[in-house]
Amino acid sequence: MSGALLVAVCLLAGWVLRARAKLTDESAAVLNRVVIEFALPCLTFRGVRALAARPTAGLWIPIVTAWIAWLSAFAMLAVVAKLRRWDRATTGALVVTATVGNTAFVGLPLIEGIFGRDALPTATLVDQGGSFVIVSTATVLTAASFAGRRSSAAAIARKLLTFPPVVGSLVALATHRIALPVALEQVIERVASLVVPLALLSVGMRLRLDRDSLRRDAGPILAGLIVKLGLSPAIALLFARAVGLTGRELAITVAQCAMAPMVTAGIVATDHDLRPELASALVATGVFASLATVPLWAWALSRAGL
Repeated sequence: MSGALLVAVCLLAGWVLRARAKLTDESAAVLNRVVIEFALPCLTFRGVRALAARPTAGLWIPIVTAWIAWLSAFAMLAVVAKLRRWDRATTGALVVTATVGNTAFVGLPLIEGIFGRDALPTATLVDQGGSFVIVSTATVLTAASFAGRRSSAAAIARKLLTFPPVVGSLVALATHRIALPVALEQVIERVASLVVPLALLSVGMRLRLDRDSLRRDAGPILAGLIVKLGLSPAIALLFARAVGLTGRELAITVAQCAMAPMVTAGIVATDHDLRPELASALVATGVFASLATVPLWAWALSRAGL
């Protein structure tokens, strides 16, 4: 439970800072840039080097499992939206926002708190190879389709390959056989440790719960959270088990797949004018709900001895 408590405290601190210091979304955006451009590349660099030092044939499983979780969530929500006859904008907001998890800003701190720091390499695989690639490609294309716009494949590829954490991962792969000076490793470690407090403060500063939206969109919000926090990770669990993932790696992978809707996915929905208020409500309610459901997933998997 220490991981959930850490996340809750940092999120609350971000929310309080916004209220007391009269901070704006621009303030949160500054923290985002510090995390994305500086701290997260160091974290991914460290994590990928750790994985490269102990390569196994099963490294692909967490990545593919993240894609299976996304695809299953997408399919289920599309079916529910069709059965409920929700309009195109509502359906778009759901399949864009409630299908990809917040595996970096909330996921990495929560995984570290529950499983320990040595769980971060596997969690990073799910985040970088799964969630980030998904939100940069499939999510953007989906949002553009529902909004009636076109997205350039070249622009998406360029954004993907120049994203600082991806660059950090590529540099780590290229240099994993080269021993780094101890002083440099310590600097990278210190910078990487900034991800947890800064990322969570940023998310906390952006969280808003609008009562009117919660009341009006109770159906879509409930459907999105049930699928994202419950059904989708259950399917991810079945897939990962079927292809041979067990034990601690299985628990970490499934816990990452059970994370709340990603803030970035909500921003993508908003940028494409797909029910911004619904996208925001999904993110906010999902983050708070995941503080209970993710530790519950970890506990259940531990008790099951999978």
